[in-house]
Amino acid sequence: MQVHQGGTCKHNDYSLLDFCVMINDIAEKLGPGENLLDIGAGNGLNDIALSHLFHQIVAVEPARNLFQVLQANIRDYQ
Repeated sequence: MQVHQGGTCKHNDYSLLDFCVMINDIAEKLGPGENLLDIGAGNGLNDIALSHLFHQIVAVEPARNLFQVLQANIRDYQ
């Protein structure tokens, strides 16, 4: 997974059910071997949850504090 920082960021909160629905929708629309670009990746947990479904995920997070959390979460996951 590649991680990039830049730009500005807005954060949206959503429930666990919304998260699960989003994961299923993305998995159904994009198949294995596809690449995914996540702009505003936040803490990276969505990308980690999706990582087994895609060939490559590029996570872009512009907020420095969230970018650092994203990097730590990816390190912990790998």
